[in-house]
Amino acid sequence: MFPEERTRTTDTEDKYVIRANQWIMRYFTHSGANELDVHFINYVVDMTRNKSFANWRLVKASLIHYLDINGKSGLAKSLSDIDGSHTDKKCLIKRTSAKKKKSVSEVEADKISKYLFALVKSGSPGKNDKLTLAMFNATLSVGLRPQEWCTCELIDSPIDGVDAEPPILKVKNAKATNGRSFSEYRYIGLSKLDKYQMSFIKLTIMLLSENADITAKKSSVAQASRRLSAVYTRFFPKAKEKISMYSGRHQLIANLKKAGYSKVEIASIVGHGNDLTAGTHYARKAAGYTFANLPKPDKAAIKKIKVIESKFDIKTINQRKHQKNQ
Repeated sequence: MFPEERTRTTDTEDKYVIRANQWIMRYFTHSGANELDVHFINYVVDMTRNKSFANWRLVKASLIHYLDINGKSGLAKSLSDIDGSHTDKKCLIKRTSAKKKKSVSEVEADKISKYLFALVKSGSPGKNDKLTLAMFNATLSVGLRPQEWCTCELIDSPIDGVDAEPPILKVKNAKATNGRSFSEYRYIGLSKLDKYQMSFIKLTIMLLSENADITAKKSSVAQASRRLSAVYTRFFPKAKEKISMYSGRHQLIANLKKAGYSKVEIASIVGHGNDLTAGTHYARKAAGYTFANLPKPDKAAIKKIKVIESKFDIKTINQRKHQKNQ
């Protein structure tokens, strides 16, 4: 018997099922599979190599419990035979992403923007201050991945096959080549953005267009990202998690959730291939703040987005909650 198979409360088992569901949905998202087999076990092992042994025990217990109660005892047995020696027992988390904030508060955004604006207005800003200011605020408005700013295009007229009101931001999806986006390009409606947001978007595109070489553009984006982190540290030196340019993308998604956008609408705006990714990997609705000037999705693209989360069977959780309440 696996050590974690001891007497548990119903609440603990409910948490196990929720955690297991998250792992299974991630697997379906990344693999394109819709059934659980030995490849799922291999996926779990691969994804826990840089995690702590304690984390592995919790993941293992959750998945074994889920598999057992859903008639997958063979897979549960295979999982129970894995001792966790593949993990980094001393490591809490090695990934640098764990040190990056998945939100940007209004206070943080205000301090950073005012500081950079003052430098730019002084007439003698640092090499990357103008691009950092523009790209940081533009990302908070439309949620592009940092490198996507290198190839995006602002279009002021309607586009055939695109159901979004101009002006429209045409973005080459950075994740399209590995199947994690719904198409090569996405289109974001900017009609609801105010003049300040638009000025930051235009300035970002203009500054990056000054150099035709894509490698040089990517280098500028990377330098602006480092400058942003340095400015954040200036104001919040004791913060364990640091803001990156990617934090603006997380915050935009949180704001969209707060505003009531559907999962497929969010996927359309940020370039996800399914309706699950934003809910699993990005900032929560609670981190969002009320903001009227939000981008609009390309309604024509919504049908291209794979619906996973709304189809996933959470009957087990509901059944256990019903039993708990009886």
